[in-house]
Amino acid sequence: MIIDGVKSLMGAKVESWNDHRIAMALTIAGIKTFGSIRIDGAEAVRKSYPGFFEDVRALGGRVDIYTDPLIPLRSEISAIDESIVELLEKRFEVIEEIAEIKQKKWNDHTRFKTRRGASEQIKGACKRL
Repeated sequence: MIIDGVKSLMGAKVESWNDHRIAMALTIAGIKTFGSIRIDGAEAVRKSYPGFFEDVRALGGRVDIYTDPLIPLRSEISAIDESIVELLEKRFEVIEEIAEIKQKKWNDHTRFKTRRGASEQIKGACKRL
């Protein structure tokens, strides 16, 4: 392999895709950037080389760890996913309840009173969504 390099790169926001190898390669490339490079997902480096950023600093590289308060850390994502799953399960339960009420409404051909009662049940279930 032959690589004809460039004198410098322009800083940018880049994504490591949570791959420790890409994050480390981007960090090394960042040493030759004109301007800052922000590597999203750089914490993936901890998988294989926890002291990588300290070593880059020791060799003269400038590394600032940045965390965006609006973006959850990887450790927080599982808790967020869990709460989303719980919410979706609750919504599916209500949707199933509505489907059962509608099925009963269609199967029950008695009178208008029964249909009106089913509509009120559906409205009550929808309010819980």
